[in-house]
Amino acid sequence: MFKKIADRYFAWERHLRDSFGDDIETPKGRFWAYVHVHLMDHAFFRVLWTNMREIAPDVYRSNQPSPRRIAKWKARGIKTVVNLRGAPIQSHGLLEEEACNAAGIDMVCLKFGARHAPDKALLLELFEIFDDLKAPAVFHCKSGADRAGFVSALYLNMVAGHPMEEAAKQLSLRHLHVDFTPTGVLDYVLRVYMERNRRSPISFRDWVVSEYDAPTVHHGYQDRIMWSETVNKLQGLTPVA
Repeated sequence: MFKKIADRYFAWERHLRDSFGDDIETPKGRFWAYVHVHLMDHAFFRVLWTNMREIAPDVYRSNQPSPRRIAKWKARGIKTVVNLRGAPIQSHGLLEEEACNAAGIDMVCLKFGARHAPDKALLLELFEIFDDLKAPAVFHCKSGADRAGFVSALYLNMVAGHPMEEAAKQLSLRHLHVDFTPTGVLDYVLRVYMERNRRSPISFRDWVVSEYDAPTVHHGYQDRIMWSETVNKLQGLTPVA
């Protein structure tokens, strides 16, 4: 019964969130966009609090920036902002895009989810962003905890050359990430890879290209399957249910 009530509440909240905040071109639209970003995107939490951290020389992770913070980033020499929340459709993205344009900062958008194993195509697109990234750069999601942590871990491993066991620490309570919630699927992706790499060395990029399958990994997390068993499924050593 509690689940039904919660589902109804979140459905109502999602409907309300999607019903406004998609216009910054008119005075009225801009007013409601600021109302939307503070109430529906919880920007009031981020007025004084930020978890921006440098993860590698000239590469940072952060929560959702305000236009004022983006102006400060320009003064710090930031050249690229990688927005992991997808295309600018509502207040947070529209205001960010406007601020980046005003500051002369490149804004790259990629829609990651925090509660599902990322699709292979999405990871391949991320790898291209890594290849072409103009630093200084910032990766951000909404809270800077889950998606930003996952992408930071991949950057540290794939670009900065850190072992994944060390890079995976970007997903930690220090950044408000907890692995026992649905967002723990991001930890699971990395742990499956680490188990596969332990058996015989393979880069994360090559693993994604040749073996990774998002539904198999996601179901492995949901069903609490050991990482070794998921590796077996990905390698075709046991049948996938």
